[in-house]
Amino acid sequence: MGRTRNTEMPNLFIIGAAKCGTTSLHCYLDLHPEISMSRIKEPRFFACPEGTREERAITDRNRYLALFEAGKKIRGEASPAYSQHPAVSGVPGRIAMESPDAKFIYLVRDPIERIESQLRMLAALDTYESLRYGRPVDALPVDGLVDASRYMSQIRQYLEVFRAESILVLDSERLARDRRGSLAETFRFLGVDTTFEDSEFDHRVNRGHALRALPAPLDRLPGSAPIGKVKSALGARRVRRIRWWISLRFGSPVQPISLSSRLREELKCELRPEIEDLREFTGLKFEGWSI
Repeated sequence: MGRTRNTEMPNLFIIGAAKCGTTSLHCYLDLHPEISMSRIKEPRFFACPEGTREERAITDRNRYLALFEAGKKIRGEASPAYSQHPAVSGVPGRIAMESPDAKFIYLVRDPIERIESQLRMLAALDTYESLRYGRPVDALPVDGLVDASRYMSQIRQYLEVFRAESILVLDSERLARDRRGSLAETFRFLGVDTTFEDSEFDHRVNRGHALRALPAPLDRLPGSAPIGKVKSALGARRVRRIRWWISLRFGSPVQPISLSSRLREELKCELRPEIEDLREFTGLKFEGWSI
């Protein structure tokens, strides 16, 4: 008997932030029997206006809906591009048109550490190989890195069209330190069984300290059309395990990236109002952050 075709839009979106544990949360939520997370972790469907094409996004509606299991109470996906305004704009409005009762989870971490972690990811790409040489970074090589750490500005985009109660902000450090407490809070927010347990909760996914750079041909392979079909067929978890094996076999370690003292202080001054507003909005202290 074939699988029932899903015709329902997702009602849960992990909107970011990049390098804050969205892959891990996607995996943990997918274990819950009442939740179906997308077979491809970052479909980026709502990152593109209708009729446009984007190499890394699934833009076909039927293909997008096929990523979710039919009949589940919660159907979700995780695309950090959804919190990269203004580089990626209009996302909340497009989601509201298709899923007006959607809920959102926004993972955050120390904003300076987040930038350094994203720089390390860029260092693993052939385009930014110069970042691998261990010198402190004195200038950011690409636009948008700081915008992704403007957490409250990103949230305000959603507050224009969704109620504040539809957004759950999670501290990624708490997710790592108190995983079951964080997940119980998340399940309560989603209205599913808060007592659900799984041994996979003990494992951390996509650990940044193990990041390895792949040779350019292998690094481009996951974004190709044939591999996209394989991802959809195998599911996100199996594909991650395959990529992990490939990186261990063929990749070279990427060392941590640090910002220069001057750049770090400039970013702290620039981002401090954002973090103060975030603390007021959430009621969370974010103790241990550099700002």
